[in-house]
Amino acid sequence: MSIKVSSLFPLPTNDVTKLLNNYLKILQKTVPLKSKHSHELPYAIRDLSRDLTGERSGLSNDYMGDPRSLNAYLRYFLPWNLYRLARLFQGLDINLPDNGIVVDLGAGPLTVAQALWIARPDLREKKLTFINVDRTPKPMREGAKLFQALAGEKSPWRMVNVKGGSTSKLRERAHLLVTANMVNEASAGTRIPLPVWAEKFCMSMVHKLAPEGRILIIEPGIRRSGRVLSVIRGQFVEAGFPILGPCTHEQECPMNGEQGKAWCHFNFDSEHAPAWLQKLSAQCRLEKDNVSLSFLYVGLRKEEIEAPREGEMRIRAVSESFRLDEGGFGQYGCAAEGQILLSAQGGAKTLYPGGLIGMPVPEEEKRDEKSGALIVPLPIREHDKRKFEEKNKKN
Repeated sequence: MSIKVSSLFPLPTNDVTKLLNNYLKILQKTVPLKSKHSHELPYAIRDLSRDLTGERSGLSNDYMGDPRSLNAYLRYFLPWNLYRLARLFQGLDINLPDNGIVVDLGAGPLTVAQALWIARPDLREKKLTFINVDRTPKPMREGAKLFQALAGEKSPWRMVNVKGGSTSKLRERAHLLVTANMVNEASAGTRIPLPVWAEKFCMSMVHKLAPEGRILIIEPGIRRSGRVLSVIRGQFVEAGFPILGPCTHEQECPMNGEQGKAWCHFNFDSEHAPAWLQKLSAQCRLEKDNVSLSFLYVGLRKEEIEAPREGEMRIRAVSESFRLDEGGFGQYGCAAEGQILLSAQGGAKTLYPGGLIGMPVPEEEKRDEKSGALIVPLPIREHDKRKFEEKNKKN
Protein backbone atom coordinates (compact mmCIF):
# COMPACT_ATOMS: atom_id res chain seq x y z
CA MET A 1 0.00 0.00 0.00
CA SER A 2 1.42 3.40 -0.98
CA ILE A 3 1.77 5.88 1.86
CA LYS A 4 1.16 9.55 1.03
CA VAL A 5 1.67 12.51 3.30
CA SER A 6 0.13 15.94 2.65
CA SER A 7 0.62 19.18 4.58
CA LEU A 8 -2.10 21.41 5.98
CA PHE A 9 0.19 24.32 6.87
CA PRO A 10 2.82 24.47 4.10
CA LEU A 11 5.79 26.79 4.51
CA PRO A 12 5.22 30.28 3.08
CA THR A 13 6.03 30.60 -0.60
CA ASN A 14 8.49 33.26 -1.74
CA ASP A 15 5.55 35.43 -2.80
CA VAL A 16 3.83 35.11 0.58
CA THR A 17 7.09 35.85 2.40
CA LYS A 18 7.72 38.95 0.30
CA LEU A 19 4.23 40.36 0.91
CA LEU A 20 4.41 39.74 4.67
CA ASN A 21 7.89 41.26 4.88
CA ASN A 22 6.64 44.36 3.05
CA TYR A 23 3.53 44.73 5.20
CA LEU A 24 5.24 47.01 7.72
CA LYS A 25 5.76 49.60 4.95
CA ILE A 26 2.07 49.33 4.08
CA LEU A 27 1.12 49.96 7.71
CA GLN A 28 3.47 52.93 8.02
CA LYS A 29 2.18 54.52 4.83
CA THR A 30 -1.52 53.74 5.18
CA VAL A 31 -2.13 54.17 8.92
CA PRO A 32 0.82 56.26 10.17
CA LEU A 33 1.30 56.57 13.91
CA LYS A 34 1.39 59.87 15.73
CA SER A 35 4.60 60.33 17.70
CA LYS A 36 2.92 59.83 21.10
CA HIS A 37 1.26 56.61 19.91
CA SER A 38 4.54 55.37 18.44
CA HIS A 39 6.36 55.84 21.76
CA GLU A 40 3.79 53.92 23.79
CA LEU A 41 3.03 51.24 21.17
CA PRO A 42 4.78 48.36 23.04
CA TYR A 43 2.81 49.19 26.21
CA ALA A 44 -0.48 49.38 24.29
CA ILE A 45 0.24 46.01 22.67
CA ARG A 46 1.00 44.40 26.03
CA ASP A 47 -2.13 45.89 27.59
CA LEU A 48 -4.32 44.65 24.75
CA SER A 49 -2.69 41.22 24.82
CA ARG A 50 -3.45 40.94 28.53
CA ASP A 51 -7.07 41.96 27.97
CA LEU A 52 -7.56 39.59 25.04
CA THR A 53 -6.03 36.55 26.74
CA GLY A 54 -7.45 37.19 30.23
CA GLU A 55 -11.00 37.09 31.51
CA ARG A 56 -11.88 39.98 29.15
CA SER A 57 -14.16 41.48 31.81
CA GLY A 58 -12.62 44.92 31.37
CA LEU A 59 -12.62 44.74 27.58
CA SER A 60 -15.24 46.74 25.71
CA ASN A 61 -17.13 44.99 22.90
CA ASP A 62 -15.96 47.69 20.50
CA TYR A 63 -12.39 47.93 21.87
CA MET A 64 -11.06 48.46 18.35
CA GLY A 65 -12.97 51.72 18.22
CA ASP A 66 -10.44 53.08 20.74
CA PRO A 67 -7.43 54.62 18.86
CA ARG A 68 -4.85 53.20 21.29
CA SER A 69 -6.22 49.66 21.08
CA LEU A 70 -6.77 49.89 17.32
CA ASN A 71 -3.17 50.96 16.71
CA ALA A 72 -1.93 48.07 18.84
CA TYR A 73 -4.17 45.63 17.01
CA LEU A 74 -3.19 46.80 13.52
CA ARG A 75 0.55 46.63 14.17
CA TYR A 76 0.80 43.44 16.19
CA PHE A 77 -2.30 41.23 16.22
CA LEU A 78 -3.28 41.85 12.60
CA PRO A 79 0.15 40.88 11.15
CA TRP A 80 0.35 37.76 13.31
CA ASN A 81 -3.17 36.81 12.19
CA LEU A 82 -2.18 37.39 8.57
CA TYR A 83 0.72 34.98 9.06
CA ARG A 84 -1.51 32.35 10.71
CA LEU A 85 -4.29 32.59 8.13
CA ALA A 86 -1.92 32.74 5.16
CA ARG A 87 -0.35 29.45 6.27
CA LEU A 88 -3.81 27.87 6.59
CA PHE A 89 -5.18 29.32 3.33
CA GLN A 90 -2.19 27.94 1.41
CA GLY A 91 -3.10 24.40 2.52
CA LEU A 92 -6.90 24.52 2.17
CA ASP A 93 -8.89 23.62 -0.92
CA ILE A 94 -10.57 26.99 -1.51
CA ASN A 95 -12.24 27.27 -4.91
CA LEU A 96 -14.24 30.39 -5.68
CA PRO A 97 -16.11 31.15 -8.91
CA ASP A 98 -15.70 34.34 -10.88
CA ASN A 99 -18.17 36.88 -9.41
CA GLY A 100 -18.12 34.86 -6.20
CA ILE A 101 -19.22 36.18 -2.80
CA VAL A 102 -17.15 35.89 0.37
CA VAL A 103 -18.94 36.82 3.62
CA ASP A 104 -16.68 37.58 6.57
CA LEU A 105 -18.52 37.78 9.90
CA GLY A 106 -16.64 39.72 12.58
CA ALA A 107 -14.37 41.09 9.87
CA GLY A 108 -12.39 43.57 11.98
CA PRO A 109 -9.66 45.15 9.78
CA LEU A 110 -10.49 42.77 6.87
CA THR A 111 -7.95 40.19 8.00
CA VAL A 112 -9.54 37.40 5.95
CA ALA A 113 -9.56 39.36 2.68
CA GLN A 114 -5.95 40.47 3.16
CA ALA A 115 -4.72 36.99 4.13
CA LEU A 116 -6.52 35.40 1.19
CA TRP A 117 -4.91 37.90 -1.21
CA ILE A 118 -1.47 37.19 0.28
CA ALA A 119 -1.83 33.40 0.29
CA ARG A 120 -3.74 32.64 -2.91
CA PRO A 121 -2.36 34.26 -6.08
CA ASP A 122 -4.57 31.85 -8.06
CA LEU A 123 -7.61 33.87 -6.92
CA ARG A 124 -6.26 37.38 -7.55
CA GLU A 125 -7.59 37.67 -11.11
CA LYS A 126 -11.12 36.62 -10.20
CA LYS A 127 -13.90 39.13 -9.61
CA LEU A 128 -14.83 38.60 -5.98
CA THR A 129 -17.05 40.60 -3.64
CA PHE A 130 -16.28 40.55 0.08
CA ILE A 131 -19.20 41.35 2.39
CA ASN A 132 -17.38 42.34 5.57
CA VAL A 133 -19.63 42.45 8.65
CA ASP A 134 -18.62 43.93 12.01
CA ARG A 135 -20.26 45.86 14.82
CA THR A 136 -17.47 48.47 14.77
CA PRO A 137 -17.09 50.26 11.40
CA LYS A 138 -13.73 51.97 12.03
CA PRO A 139 -11.53 48.83 11.86
CA MET A 140 -13.24 47.86 8.60
CA ARG A 141 -12.51 51.30 7.13
CA GLU A 142 -8.85 51.00 8.13
CA GLY A 143 -8.78 47.46 6.75
CA ALA A 144 -10.21 48.61 3.41
CA LYS A 145 -7.37 51.14 3.10
CA LEU A 146 -4.80 48.48 3.98
CA PHE A 147 -6.28 46.05 1.45
CA GLN A 148 -6.13 48.64 -1.32
CA ALA A 149 -2.49 49.42 -0.48
CA LEU A 150 -1.72 45.69 -0.46
CA ALA A 151 -3.60 44.66 -3.60
CA GLY A 152 -3.48 47.88 -5.64
CA GLU A 153 -6.26 50.02 -7.06
CA LYS A 154 -6.76 47.68 -10.05
CA SER A 155 -7.63 44.67 -7.92
CA PRO A 156 -10.86 43.00 -9.14
CA TRP A 157 -11.82 42.27 -5.52
CA ARG A 158 -14.55 44.57 -4.19
CA MET A 159 -14.92 45.35 -0.48
CA VAL A 160 -18.41 46.05 0.95
CA ASN A 161 -18.46 46.89 4.66
CA VAL A 162 -21.65 46.28 6.66
CA LYS A 163 -22.24 47.30 10.27
CA GLY A 164 -23.84 44.36 12.03
CA GLY A 165 -23.35 41.06 13.81
CA SER A 166 -23.41 37.35 13.07
CA THR A 167 -27.23 37.29 12.98
CA SER A 168 -27.54 40.20 10.53
CA LYS A 169 -29.63 39.41 7.47
CA LEU A 170 -27.70 39.76 4.21
CA ARG A 171 -29.08 39.97 0.70
CA GLU A 172 -26.07 38.20 -0.83
CA ARG A 173 -25.46 34.47 -0.42
CA ALA A 174 -21.91 33.33 0.28
CA HIS A 175 -19.80 30.98 -1.78
CA LEU A 176 -17.42 31.11 1.18
CA LEU A 177 -18.64 32.13 4.64
CA VAL A 178 -15.82 32.84 7.10
CA THR A 179 -15.70 33.70 10.78
CA ALA A 180 -12.31 34.28 12.41
CA ASN A 181 -11.85 34.75 16.16
CA MET A 182 -15.56 35.38 16.65
CA VAL A 183 -17.30 32.13 17.64
CA ASN A 184 -15.51 31.68 20.96
CA GLU A 185 -16.48 35.21 22.01
CA ALA A 186 -20.07 34.85 20.82
CA SER A 187 -20.66 31.51 22.54
CA ALA A 188 -19.09 32.72 25.80
CA GLY A 189 -21.46 35.67 25.97
CA THR A 190 -24.68 33.64 26.16
CA ARG A 191 -26.44 31.76 28.93
CA ILE A 192 -27.94 29.27 26.48
CA PRO A 193 -26.50 25.72 26.81
CA LEU A 194 -23.69 25.24 24.31
CA PRO A 195 -25.41 22.53 22.18
CA VAL A 196 -28.54 24.70 21.85
CA TRP A 197 -26.47 27.75 20.94
CA ALA A 198 -24.44 25.70 18.43
CA GLU A 199 -27.57 24.41 16.66
CA LYS A 200 -28.91 27.95 16.23
CA PHE A 201 -25.51 29.22 15.12
CA CYS A 202 -25.11 26.47 12.49
CA MET A 203 -28.52 27.09 11.00
CA SER A 204 -27.92 30.84 10.84
CA MET A 205 -24.68 30.13 8.92
CA VAL A 206 -26.42 27.78 6.50
CA HIS A 207 -29.06 30.40 5.68
CA LYS A 208 -26.31 32.75 4.50
CA LEU A 209 -24.86 30.25 1.99
CA ALA A 210 -25.18 30.05 -1.77
CA PRO A 211 -26.20 26.57 -3.03
CA GLU A 212 -22.51 25.74 -3.61
CA GLY A 213 -21.23 27.56 -0.51
CA ARG A 214 -18.79 26.41 2.15
CA ILE A 215 -18.21 27.52 5.75
CA LEU A 216 -14.82 28.15 7.36
CA ILE A 217 -14.59 28.83 11.11
CA ILE A 218 -11.19 29.79 12.55
CA GLU A 219 -10.49 30.24 16.25
CA PRO A 220 -7.55 30.55 18.67
CA GLY A 221 -5.93 27.22 19.55
CA ILE A 222 -7.20 27.22 23.14
CA ARG A 223 -9.24 24.53 24.91
CA ARG A 224 -12.43 26.61 24.97
CA SER A 225 -12.30 27.11 21.19
CA GLY A 226 -11.61 23.42 20.59
CA ARG A 227 -14.61 22.49 22.71
CA VAL A 228 -16.95 24.93 20.95
CA LEU A 229 -15.81 23.82 17.48
CA SER A 230 -16.30 20.16 18.42
CA VAL A 231 -19.93 20.85 19.41
CA ILE A 232 -20.51 22.87 16.22
CA ARG A 233 -18.95 20.05 14.19
CA GLY A 234 -21.41 17.59 15.73
CA GLN A 235 -24.33 19.80 14.73
CA PHE A 236 -23.15 20.04 11.12
CA VAL A 237 -22.54 16.28 10.88
CA GLU A 238 -26.01 15.56 12.29
CA ALA A 239 -27.51 17.94 9.70
CA GLY A 240 -25.76 16.07 6.86
CA PHE A 241 -22.93 18.49 6.07
CA PRO A 242 -19.54 16.91 5.30
CA ILE A 243 -16.49 18.08 7.25
CA LEU A 244 -13.69 18.96 4.84
CA GLY A 245 -11.08 19.69 7.48
CA PRO A 246 -9.27 19.16 9.67
CA CYS A 247 -11.27 15.96 10.29
CA THR A 248 -10.67 12.87 8.19
CA HIS A 249 -14.01 11.37 9.19
CA GLU A 250 -17.49 12.09 10.53
CA GLN A 251 -17.38 9.81 13.54
CA GLU A 252 -17.55 11.16 17.11
CA CYS A 253 -14.76 13.66 17.82
CA PRO A 254 -12.07 11.98 19.98
CA MET A 255 -10.40 15.32 20.82
CA ASN A 256 -13.41 17.35 21.88
CA GLY A 257 -11.91 19.44 24.68
CA GLU A 258 -14.12 18.03 27.41
CA GLN A 259 -12.61 18.02 30.89
CA GLY A 260 -9.61 15.69 30.94
CA LYS A 261 -9.57 15.26 27.15
CA ALA A 262 -7.33 16.76 24.51
CA TRP A 263 -8.72 19.34 22.11
CA CYS A 264 -8.13 19.68 18.38
CA HIS A 265 -5.70 22.52 17.66
CA PHE A 266 -2.52 22.99 15.67
CA ASN A 267 0.79 24.62 16.55
CA PHE A 268 3.20 25.53 13.76
CA ASP A 269 6.45 27.46 13.64
CA SER A 270 6.77 31.22 13.85
CA GLU A 271 10.34 31.37 12.53
CA HIS A 272 9.07 32.10 9.01
CA ALA A 273 7.11 35.15 10.20
CA PRO A 274 8.55 38.53 9.14
CA ALA A 275 11.71 39.59 11.01
CA TRP A 276 10.19 43.01 11.76
CA LEU A 277 7.20 41.36 13.45
CA GLN A 278 9.39 39.07 15.53
CA LYS A 279 11.50 42.09 16.55
CA LEU A 280 8.38 44.01 17.62
CA SER A 281 7.19 40.98 19.60
CA ALA A 282 10.53 40.88 21.43
CA GLN A 283 10.27 44.60 22.23
CA CYS A 284 6.87 43.92 23.78
CA ARG A 285 8.23 40.86 25.62
CA LEU A 286 5.68 38.75 23.73
CA GLU A 287 8.08 36.50 21.81
CA LYS A 288 6.49 33.59 19.95
CA ASP A 289 8.12 30.21 19.31
CA ASN A 290 5.03 29.09 17.43
CA VAL A 291 1.50 30.12 16.58
CA SER A 292 -1.67 28.08 17.00
CA LEU A 293 -5.22 27.85 15.76
CA SER A 294 -8.29 25.64 15.66
CA PHE A 295 -10.56 25.52 12.63
CA LEU A 296 -13.49 23.78 10.97
CA TYR A 297 -14.10 23.64 7.21
CA VAL A 298 -17.63 22.56 6.27
CA GLY A 299 -18.78 21.54 2.79
CA LEU A 300 -22.06 21.14 0.95
CA ARG A 301 -24.59 18.48 1.79
CA LYS A 302 -24.07 16.96 -1.67
CA GLU A 303 -20.25 16.96 -1.48
CA GLU A 304 -18.67 13.53 -1.25
CA ILE A 305 -15.56 13.06 0.88
CA GLU A 306 -12.89 10.70 -0.36
CA ALA A 307 -13.11 7.53 1.71
CA PRO A 308 -10.02 5.55 2.75
CA ARG A 309 -9.28 2.45 0.75
CA GLU A 310 -10.01 -0.95 2.26
CA GLY A 311 -7.57 -1.72 5.04
CA GLU A 312 -6.36 1.89 5.23
CA MET A 313 -6.61 4.55 7.93
CA ARG A 314 -6.52 8.27 7.13
CA ILE A 315 -4.80 9.99 10.04
CA ARG A 316 -4.45 13.73 10.66
CA ALA A 317 -1.41 14.53 12.81
CA VAL A 318 -2.57 17.05 15.43
CA SER A 319 0.05 17.53 18.13
CA GLU A 320 3.73 18.34 17.91
CA SER A 321 6.10 15.41 18.44
CA PHE A 322 7.30 14.41 21.92
CA ARG A 323 9.68 11.85 23.39
CA LEU A 324 8.27 8.48 24.39
CA ASP A 325 9.31 6.73 27.61
CA GLU A 326 10.27 3.63 25.66
CA GLY A 327 12.38 5.64 23.22
CA GLY A 328 11.68 7.29 19.90
CA PHE A 329 9.04 9.95 19.37
CA GLY A 330 5.27 10.08 19.50
CA GLN A 331 2.60 12.34 18.06
CA TYR A 332 -1.15 12.40 18.62
CA GLY A 333 -3.46 12.27 15.65
CA CYS A 334 -7.10 11.73 14.74
CA ALA A 335 -8.82 9.15 12.54
CA ALA A 336 -12.20 7.45 12.17
CA GLU A 337 -10.85 4.84 14.56
CA GLY A 338 -10.47 7.50 17.29
CA GLN A 339 -7.44 9.17 18.83
CA ILE A 340 -4.17 7.86 17.41
CA LEU A 341 -0.66 7.78 18.82
CA LEU A 342 1.77 7.83 15.91
CA SER A 343 4.97 6.08 17.02
CA ALA A 344 8.28 6.91 15.32
CA GLN A 345 10.97 4.33 16.10
CA GLY A 346 14.30 3.32 14.57
CA GLY A 347 14.78 6.40 12.42
CA ALA A 348 11.13 6.95 11.48
CA LYS A 349 10.05 10.58 11.53
CA THR A 350 6.90 12.17 12.89
CA LEU A 351 4.80 14.48 10.73
CA TYR A 352 4.45 18.23 10.69
CA PRO A 353 1.34 19.25 12.71
CA GLY A 354 -1.64 19.10 10.36
CA GLY A 355 -0.04 16.48 8.14
CA LEU A 356 -2.38 13.87 6.63
CA ILE A 357 -1.17 10.31 6.12
CA GLY A 358 -2.79 7.11 4.85
CA MET A 359 -1.63 4.08 6.83
CA PRO A 360 -2.47 0.37 6.88
CA VAL A 361 -4.72 -0.63 9.77
CA PRO A 362 -2.43 -2.29 12.37
CA GLU A 363 -2.78 -6.07 12.46
CA GLU A 364 -2.47 -6.05 16.26
CA GLU A 365 -4.35 -3.50 18.36
CA LYS A 366 -2.10 -1.81 20.91
CA ARG A 367 -3.18 1.18 22.97
CA ASP A 368 -1.32 3.87 24.85
CA GLU A 369 -1.77 3.44 28.62
CA LYS A 370 -1.86 7.19 29.26
CA SER A 371 -4.37 8.33 26.63
CA GLY A 372 -6.00 5.11 25.43
CA ALA A 373 -5.04 6.09 21.87
CA LEU A 374 -4.51 3.40 19.24
CA ILE A 375 -0.76 3.06 18.56
CA VAL A 376 0.17 3.21 14.86
CA PRO A 377 3.87 2.78 13.97
CA LEU A 378 5.13 5.24 11.37
CA PRO A 379 7.10 3.85 8.42
CA ILE A 380 10.83 4.35 8.03
CA ARG A 381 11.71 5.99 4.73
CA GLU A 382 14.74 4.47 3.03
CA HIS A 383 17.03 7.50 3.25
CA ASP A 384 16.05 8.02 6.92
CA LYS A 385 16.87 4.37 7.60
CA ARG A 386 20.35 4.78 6.10
CA LYS A 387 20.99 7.94 8.14
CA PHE A 388 19.83 6.20 11.31
CA GLU A 389 22.10 3.19 10.67
CA GLU A 390 25.10 5.43 9.91
CA LYS A 391 24.53 7.38 13.14
CA ASN A 392 24.38 4.15 15.18
CA LYS A 393 27.63 2.92 13.62
CA LYS A 394 29.42 6.12 14.66
CA ASN A 395 28.12 5.75 18.21
